[in-house]
Amino acid sequence: MRFVELSPDGVVGALRGAKEVSLEGWGRIRMTGFARWAEAGCRALGFPENQFLNAYVTNQQRAMRIVFKQDVIARAVVLLIEQRPKGWRGNVEPLYVALTEAVRNGKQSAMLAESGWPKKSNWLGRRLRRGAPVLRKVAGIEVKFGVDLRPTDEGDKDGIEIIRGVGEYGE
Repeated sequence: MRFVELSPDGVVGALRGAKEVSLEGWGRIRMTGFARWAEAGCRALGFPENQFLNAYVTNQQRAMRIVFKQDVIARAVVLLIEQRPKGWRGNVEPLYVALTEAVRNGKQSAMLAESGWPKKSNWLGRRLRRGAPVLRKVAGIEVKFGVDLRPTDEGDKDGIEIIRGVGEYGE
């Protein structure tokens, strides 16, 4: 993609055409308003249709894979779901234990010494919330928070459910 200075033609074209840019078929795109505006501006400047969106989505995919490789909790969740294909349900404390076991069973014990591995289970929930979008996009794993586990005696009303879904980017 070539770079050009922001010109009045591009800005006017972006303002006029942003509503006409369809993001259907592109999956979940972050900052959709920006993506529409930038695509419309690029078209107004003579770039081929969807050239910006192709570059933007490719960059997002690359960034998500990099983040995933750096996120020890996300990688541990993948090991857990590989070992439990039907998913996992419970609260943070049992999840901490399950992730630790999954890492050991997957012969990846070095992950437990990585700086991102929480020393206590109460930090796990925070780390998991941050990593949930990455897990969904890169590994096709859905993490649901606030699941009421009381009816099944699996936990309380603040449960977590982790299941394999459909990833957008694959890995």
